[in-house]
Amino acid sequence: MKKVLLFLGMLAVSATQAQMSITKSDGTPVSNGQVFSFNSLEYEDAYFGFLVHNNSAQTITARIECVDVINGTGAGMELCFGDVCLASVSPGHAYPSTAVAIAPGGTNSQFDHFLNTTPNNGGITDYVFKFYMEDAMGDPVGNNVTVIYRYDPNGLSTTAFNTTSTGAVVKSSVVENNLEIKASKNVQMELFDVNGKSVNRQNLVAGDHNIDVSHLSAGIYILSFNTDSNQKSSVKIIKK
Repeated sequence: MKKVLLFLGMLAVSATQAQMSITKSDGTPVSNGQVFSFNSLEYEDAYFGFLVHNNSAQTITARIECVDVINGTGAGMELCFGDVCLASVSPGHAYPSTAVAIAPGGTNSQFDHFLNTTPNNGGITDYVFKFYMEDAMGDPVGNNVTVIYRYDPNGLSTTAFNTTSTGAVVKSSVVENNLEIKASKNVQMELFDVNGKSVNRQNLVAGDHNIDVSHLSAGIYILSFNTDSNQKSSVKIIKK
């Protein structure tokens, strides 16, 4: 009996020591309580990609709670985390219903994100989200990180997700046969479909490039860039 209690105690200690941190999808650290403002409903400008990092030696399970929606209902707030992509959220609810398991030293999918698609009443809307870990019983454990996604149609956007940080310029996000890219420095390019499957991966040197995508099915793709210094960026591509 003592051994069982000792084992359970060790599990409890290890669970409370499990730590996570949050960054934007480009690797920029996210602080607890940080506010991210967006003044657009367009995909490229309103997209907030995030990564949950497991900094511990044990697998963690994480969820995101919608703590509050101020001046809004939660309808039109897209939340994708793990295998779930929702078109709306509700205050007091946590997502997904089954926590996302993240391996030691690992992260969640690079396609997970927040995206507001509704203007509400035209004023400022704050979506308050809390990232937290839970134990095998579903109880919160360890540290948590709260972020505020703010839609302010008359404000200045403080978060932009584009390709300029990696020195890559995509000439058009709507393509038919060729994807035209101008790289100002060496960069790795990778194209993903909406299921996260890599459909094209190339190392580009500085210069102009025409990538043949004529064989791909029409639809939405995510084009990602990564430099040798680990700078990352991504953009949505529409294949006609």
